[in-house]
Amino acid sequence: LSHSVKEGIRSKQSQYSTASMRKFHSVPLNESKRPKLLDGEVVHLMQGSVALYEMNKNTTPFAKGVLHLTTHRMLWISDTFKESLGLSLSAVQSVEKVNSLTHQKLHISLNNKEGELIVGFSDGRNAIFTKFHELLLKKSWEVQVQTPKKPTEFSTERAGVGGLIKQVSEKAKETDKFLEQAFQDLDALMIKAKDMVEMTKRYTNQNSNSAEEKAQLSQCLLNIGLPNAVTRDIAGNLYYFELARELSEFLKEPLQLNNGMIQLPEIYCLYNRARGTALISPEDLMEACKQFDVLNLPVQLRRFDSGVVVVQNRDLGDSQIVKRVCELVVVRGSLSSLDVARECSISLSLALEHLQSAERLEYLCRDESFEGVVFYANRFNTSELIKLSVEDMN
Repeated sequence: LSHSVKEGIRSKQSQYSTASMRKFHSVPLNESKRPKLLDGEVVHLMQGSVALYEMNKNTTPFAKGVLHLTTHRMLWISDTFKESLGLSLSAVQSVEKVNSLTHQKLHISLNNKEGELIVGFSDGRNAIFTKFHELLLKKSWEVQVQTPKKPTEFSTERAGVGGLIKQVSEKAKETDKFLEQAFQDLDALMIKAKDMVEMTKRYTNQNSNSAEEKAQLSQCLLNIGLPNAVTRDIAGNLYYFELARELSEFLKEPLQLNNGMIQLPEIYCLYNRARGTALISPEDLMEACKQFDVLNLPVQLRRFDSGVVVVQNRDLGDSQIVKRVCELVVVRGSLSSLDVARECSISLSLALEHLQSAERLEYLCRDESFEGVVFYANRFNTSELIKLSVEDMN
């Protein structure tokens, strides 16, 4: 969080005389306005329209936000994203329901009588209460996250071929033990999932791996790339909003590898592949993409006149696309859809859209024959074409 936001939280917390609000800590948010989780932390439930109250107070500056209940913390993020707070579950002694005629409430008591607070709901209290008790009993925050071991010092026992075989054997035993712990039950698997992703990344980045091995490991990483996928059970009525945020984060790297634009069917395959068993329908994907503009995320949904639907970076304009096409036609002399698809690593339908965009802006003209459609530089607009192609190339 920025310094001004932290100061704002401190000033609001200072209005309270007891220690309960001082047990909260600020929680950093990522680019999609989702909380950054701790190592091994997994979100179990989300609920909107939640308020935090000091005990015996009827008003609060934390009146409306989204509650994220995780294995380690209770997180509260205001609807304006100006405040984001976290309370460690290890600091909670008990949680009880509070009877009220107007609101659904939970009463939270902290350890060693350090304070009390009230969590107010418009809906969904019972599900949060049940999951809260379950998480307090499991104490998942006490599970130690596995960290990479430091390299062992050189010894003669580890030298030569025999030493190499011994190291490989030890590594295999360590991996088997790690996987055995991960698959003991579903919750353990969710906690270990992030470690498994990191382990795969480390193997992928090793210089000793061949190109084929790296490709296989990258494919494996893609398959387990979302250890904490958003589902209806977790997000409830926030499902499409949270799905849009998760999708925006997931697409960051694929968009970089695909010149800032990917067709929706390809996204559907990549995203579901990464979600594993938590698959979504095409309708869910489209509905989530429609929330990009509502949430002002760094990606946006776009539909071309031909009907092709893509997701692209919000800062990607037609001028950047056309500039790339014009640079290619200056070098090659002529372009077909196949040429652009090959050079830009995109589909044929998307390549044709790029060419037609340049044609509409009068930078290209087409030649149609029985061999197909080929695009050439518009000689009547050569100066503009050259200007566009070389602009900012330095």
